[in-house]
Amino acid sequence: MLDVMRVPASGDPLVALRPVSGEITNRVECDVLVVGGGMGGVAAALAASRRGRSVRLLEETDWLGGQITSQGVSAMDEHEHIEGFGGTRTYYVLREAIRDHYRRLLSVPEGDGPFNPGSSWVSRIAFEPRVALSVLEGLLDPEVKAGRLRVHLRTKATSATVEGNRVVSIRAMNLDDGVLTEFHASYVVDATELGDLLPLTGTEYVVGAESVMETGEPHAQPDETKASCVQSCTYTFAMERRPSGDDHRLSKPDKYDHYSQS
Repeated sequence: MLDVMRVPASGDPLVALRPVSGEITNRVECDVLVVGGGMGGVAAALAASRRGRSVRLLEETDWLGGQITSQGVSAMDEHEHIEGFGGTRTYYVLREAIRDHYRRLLSVPEGDGPFNPGSSWVSRIAFEPRVALSVLEGLLDPEVKAGRLRVHLRTKATSATVEGNRVVSIRAMNLDDGVLTEFHASYVVDATELGDLLPLTGTEYVVGAESVMETGEPHAQPDETKASCVQSCTYTFAMERRPSGDDHRLSKPDKYDHYSQS
């Protein structure tokens, strides 16, 4: 099993592989099991627990939030009319809580028009990942304290038991101590970034972009299905404004000239 947090920036990536072995140590019963703690997983867990369900939320990293936290892409992927409509009540609470953090720091009056603390042109709001994490944890905290929700960080699904078309249980391993837990739930939600439960449960799925002939969608692939046409990867990096004259450039990496000219 791959532990994404242990993949090194350089060297052998296979050091991030973890063996899955041993007996089931814990067995957990719940109404809803959400596998994946990104934005969708957090929203699903919050909605279910607010409706009185017992919920377990699994996340393989040590931060909830996915794109807006641990992935470092802390700008909302929104449409241009989001300030007026098109979002859920909880989503607007999330956005305003993030803004409030920066309003207090910068003494910006509340309600003084849409406030973009990061001055981002990609989104109407940009922020530091740690701020978004704190806001998400604050949203979940009442459900956690009420005992309706429990979050399992550093926990990744390893296998599944399926009877007919129903998922009976999901087994997951804590990536820090190797402890295996079997979760039994009435409903299982795959909220992982890559659809991890699809192959584990034997669920039928396709990858890529379908053609117009298959779906009738006017913006689908015009000629044929393209299995390799998927969401592009995003690389993030940190920037810092430094005084004029500072020079912190690194030496050119191997094949820099080759790739810079290609």
